[in-house]
Amino acid sequence: MAIDFGVTNVTTRAAGGMLGGWASLLFAFTYLTAFVSFTKSKVREIRRRKPYWYMAILCLVVAGIFTVIGLGLGPDSDIYRVFFNAVMANGGSAAYAMVGFMFFSIAFRALRLTSVDSAVFFLCWIFYMIFAMPMGQAILPQFFPIGNWVQNVVNVAGARAATIAAASGMLFIAIRSMLGLERGAQTGGEKE
Repeated sequence: MAIDFGVTNVTTRAAGGMLGGWASLLFAFTYLTAFVSFTKSKVREIRRRKPYWYMAILCLVVAGIFTVIGLGLGPDSDIYRVFFNAVMANGGSAAYAMVGFMFFSIAFRALRLTSVDSAVFFLCWIFYMIFAMPMGQAILPQFFPIGNWVQNVVNVAGARAATIAAASGMLFIAIRSMLGLERGAQTGGEKE
């Protein structure tokens, strides 16, 4: 993916495409390994009658339905889309609601003026809020070219760096999972 951002050489782009294909294959095998480990972990919870073991049954049923419909009918089928939207949309909404509550707590802690760093962060937040709100251009019209430059240049560079770092991290976690070195996350933190 990093090759797509700045390389114009055809040979290098072809090598990048080949590496992307290998990464996709690696991720597919990692998903398979994760699914098997997930199933083993949930079956172990059910056998040991751990607290909320019946939720493990629900997880296995939903994962089984997704797998059967996804592999049998494909992700483009209407049944898969309806099921995906019914389960994932509601779960995503609940997760984002929880993140929203955490965001307010984090913002309160981060925006207290206790040091020079927090004061600089607070000023950046004020300028960004003025740039983001519709009346901002009427309040500070001279700030908008600077705000556009920050959003279109600095922010894009940071987003690319974060994307490359996340992709590299996923690749290394995938390799560790395939080698069996990442057992804790796959088995719920338990030793087998």
